[in-house]
Amino acid sequence: MKNISKQDILMYLSIILFCMITIPKLINHIPWHDECLAWIYAREMTFNNVVQILGNQGHFIVWYLLLMPFAKSNFYFPYSMLLVNWVCYFAAILIMWKKAPFHPVVKIIITFSWLSLNYFSIVSRWHSAEILELFLVVSLYKDQMKRPILYTLLLVLTAHTHLFGAIAVTPLALIFIHNLIKNKNNFSTACKLSIFLIFTTGVVLWLYPILCGTLLGYNSVFIKKTISISDIIRFYRGTHYLIFLYYLITSFIIFILANNKTRFFILTTNIIFIIFHATLYIANNHNMIFLYVYLILAYWLIDKIHTKPVFNTLFIIFFACLSFYNSYYLDYTTHNIFKLDLIKYLNNENDIKNIYIFEEMCEIEPFLDSRFQVLILNNSERKNISKNVIPSQKTNTLIITKEKINDTSIPFKYGDEYETIIWYVTRAKLLNKNTILNF
Repeated sequence: MKNISKQDILMYLSIILFCMITIPKLINHIPWHDECLAWIYAREMTFNNVVQILGNQGHFIVWYLLLMPFAKSNFYFPYSMLLVNWVCYFAAILIMWKKAPFHPVVKIIITFSWLSLNYFSIVSRWHSAEILELFLVVSLYKDQMKRPILYTLLLVLTAHTHLFGAIAVTPLALIFIHNLIKNKNNFSTACKLSIFLIFTTGVVLWLYPILCGTLLGYNSVFIKKTISISDIIRFYRGTHYLIFLYYLITSFIIFILANNKTRFFILTTNIIFIIFHATLYIANNHNMIFLYVYLILAYWLIDKIHTKPVFNTLFIIFFACLSFYNSYYLDYTTHNIFKLDLIKYLNNENDIKNIYIFEEMCEIEPFLDSRFQVLILNNSERKNISKNVIPSQKTNTLIITKEKINDTSIPFKYGDEYETIIWYVTRAKLLNKNTILNF
């Protein structure tokens, strides 16, 4: 019988404890706006509207494809969606324990960080699938010349999950192409052609929805604004600046110890990330988290520092500080409990047939009874809501707004991902019944 190493014991114990902590959180998590919106888009996505959806949302197709079988059949929302996300992150953690050349303490810190326990494994967005793919890419990095087609597929798949994965894939793909050219005589013509077709198809499909969305005017991902460097690092305001400084120091040490290809990876990911957020799109807190992921990837790509205690100590301190400091995401994933009151009220209104909501309120839609016809109002309807409604207690229609329409409007306390707000439910007839989701 094969002897079980101490690291294997630590891995098994860590994985079991990870499951014991996250599964109860998962069961009690109530999805918020972006989670539910992805479910709605996956449910309504067809061949004809896929470009519009991708262009409008700024997200790529992989996460929608993962949700689609469950969303199309309305299979146990939200638990099927939550489980898909959790399985992706569980697999990523397992790959890290099996393949990453980290000190066991570093692996424990990453496994039990607030990012792992309260965000990536709980909030059902594209993050977990992206991290799983990135961990697979870097775990195969040394064997890319032995399995070039598989490596190419992973690069393309990762780029099609989200922009932040594409940022990390860009230098890795350029390194891969350089290695292919350098070792071109070692591959058959069929292999070269397969790699070329996969890359070309991946690039075209990656650009197509973005260009179409931008040209047609419904792409919301690119917000042209003048943004200062202080905006880029505002996630690190106050004591966060110390963590950001530590991030820069740690990245610099990795950069000095790395080979040229890993240095290229560090420089490219950070430069693209900063330029993108400095010129096109304001960085939110959950965007800045990916700097942490890039650092893990860079650390993974270098072998020679993982056995040196001084550098392990450096990274353990950094991962611990960044992973456990911010309590923001503890509320971010758990304080949506108020929405249950609103959902329960709506589902108990037996005489109601139509419910009108705005896009930012669409997170309640998957929870509503199937007897309702739910329409999502566009921005012009929101701006002119007072002109487009006729208050009436006899109507079979409810309108949910952030503004009080009249004295009959019923207030409901509601927790979104940032704060607790008030939504109002009003019985009224609505004119100009347009929808924002023109599927």
